[in-house]
Amino acid sequence: MSNRTGRDKDVKMNRMRGALAEVWKYRSVLKSLVTTDLKQRYSDIVGGLFWSVVHPLVLIFIYTFVFSVVLRVRVSSVGGHLGYGIFLFSGMLPWMVIQESVSRATGVFFEQRDVLRHVSLPNYIVPLFPVLSGFLHHLFALLVFLIIVSVLGYEISGLIILLLPSFVALLVFAGAMAVIVAGFNVYWRDTGPFAQALLWIVFFATPIVYPLEIVPVRWRWVLEINPLTQLVGLYRSALFGLDPPGLLKIAYLFVWAVLAIALTSWVFSRLNRDLTDYL
Repeated sequence: MSNRTGRDKDVKMNRMRGALAEVWKYRSVLKSLVTTDLKQRYSDIVGGLFWSVVHPLVLIFIYTFVFSVVLRVRVSSVGGHLGYGIFLFSGMLPWMVIQESVSRATGVFFEQRDVLRHVSLPNYIVPLFPVLSGFLHHLFALLVFLIIVSVLGYEISGLIILLLPSFVALLVFAGAMAVIVAGFNVYWRDTGPFAQALLWIVFFATPIVYPLEIVPVRWRWVLEINPLTQLVGLYRSALFGLDPPGLLKIAYLFVWAVLAIALTSWVFSRLNRDLTDYL
């Protein structure tokens, strides 16, 4: 039994390493897909600017008004209505990458069926381009955010180097969700609405619009096992030095990242068998 278990683990590890190697191997295809996507989105400069900057800022304003002014949620470490907006923006930054990645990846196999038919590449490569495209938007939004908080007089944390592991974890989680949702949507066309509903549940189960400290202690563990809680916390630590994470929390986040890669590899290996026949 132990030998069989060991062989199963070896197979899973080899599959995971192979998947990562193929992503690197087909990076030129990914680059081409991302470049084409960005050109299409920014063919209208005004519209592209709106979706990259104005739209997220409007969402931040609405959430800030509802939670800070109406519901009077307070974040003592940054203080006031303006402080809550900064706190919220820092949590929304990684979340918007995940939300956009899942939303755009849902129908990506149908949108890119010609690519799948004429280019020899692993199918799971295709749902990754909306993730990378969204991540580039994220970097631009992050730059705007850093400029805004600097102008407002907030001091950027010396822990900003923690953004690097945050980026890695963000890309892994967003990529895993995008690939799984895209694969399921080929067989079950109602996957999109279901995924959106699930995203809302995850959104409110992650301390993005509220600080973790306001959650009753007896329920706080439910949120703390959520890897996105650790990811958002790592972002805020990197930007403002709020609750600097220990190595254990960072290790916990990356254990989840490895599990996400392994799960995605396992799930998609089953979905991929007849995928092109359904397109």
